[in-house]
Amino acid sequence: MAYPMFTALCMVFIAPFPLLYFGQTGAYIAFVATGCIAWVTSGGSFLVAVAQRYGAKPPMVRARFARAMATGIEAGLPLPRAIRLAAEAAADPELSAFVNSMDEHQLAAGTLQETFSRAPHMTADLIGALAVADRTGDFTTTLRKLAELYEDGFR
Repeated sequence: MAYPMFTALCMVFIAPFPLLYFGQTGAYIAFVATGCIAWVTSGGSFLVAVAQRYGAKPPMVRARFARAMATGIEAGLPLPRAIRLAAEAAADPELSAFVNSMDEHQLAAGTLQETFSRAPHMTADLIGALAVADRTGDFTTTLRKLAELYEDGFR
């Protein structure tokens, strides 16, 4: 995103050069000032909109969820707390609502596969990875590897 934003800013200064050539310095300054204001307001909103759209894609939600879950478990958090933090880190309202609708006992009692089989944005590969992590007890490696695979799809 840096290149298009930089190019747009250069255009604000370069496009009105003919005004300077013909001696209309005031018009050039007004055009550049207006262009800079428009660039900052619309360019910033465009950048935020693109980032939000990109971050809301289900594979990115799953990647953030898997990475946050691995980090929480690796840090020694109790499973329900790690699940809640991972759902918040995923930045998806549907997933957060799903996790918040469950109490601590529901989050701790079943396996991760059972818990998230009905969750939004969860696919068979993520559920399978959760099942492997449950069976082997190696949450960190399994979930981090899955997060890397999801993120690689966006590079």
